[in-house]
Amino acid sequence: MTARFVVNGWSVDGDAVTLSYGCGEHTLREILTFPFAVRVTPVVERLLDLLAIVAGVSYAKAFAPATVEFPSLDISPASLEVVRCAYDQGMREFAFENNLPLSSPFAVSEPARGTTGPRASAAGTERPLVPFGGGRDSCVVASALHHLSPVLFTVGDNDHARSIASTLGLEHLAVGREIDPGLLRLNDAGAPNGHVPVTAINSLVSVITAELIGCTSVV
Repeated sequence: MTARFVVNGWSVDGDAVTLSYGCGEHTLREILTFPFAVRVTPVVERLLDLLAIVAGVSYAKAFAPATVEFPSLDISPASLEVVRCAYDQGMREFAFENNLPLSSPFAVSEPARGTTGPRASAAGTERPLVPFGGGRDSCVVASALHHLSPVLFTVGDNDHARSIASTLGLEHLAVGREIDPGLLRLNDAGAPNGHVPVTAINSLVSVITAELIGCTSVV
């Protein structure tokens, strides 16, 4: 039997963005906490639509196989392709480990609605935003771009990244991500669990952060 997983949307309250999902009697919410108030411009609105859908992989997996619906969100053909990739190729390790069909345990049933994808604002600082884990790769990027005073960015608390940013004399920002504890209860009860394309989620949070602080690139 295929479940009906619905991305209900998102809401903003000051520095907090809540992503909402539902499946049957289950209602799940994820909270992202930014280090500043979130201004909902048209660009940010479209990016949050896309983030809400893509971040839903973390919750949809508990109900696999499932159809994925997002009836109230605006999605362009290009953004819809990102969504399909996240729920198909991005979930194939999860599918393999849970003995589900590789292509795919999820069917994205919604059509494209918008005519264009979200476009970054033209005006902004030349400082790039660098998603920063504190490992060798991100340290090389931060060092190579040091002359541009990049903003180093992490999803979740990362003391190591904060320490390196201080050593490099660069600004560091972090966005908190609070997973709904209901998901953990579903996992404990035996719901399918495993890998999700977290880089896709973190990349979208990075783009939203860059848009909010006026960076014109994410490296």
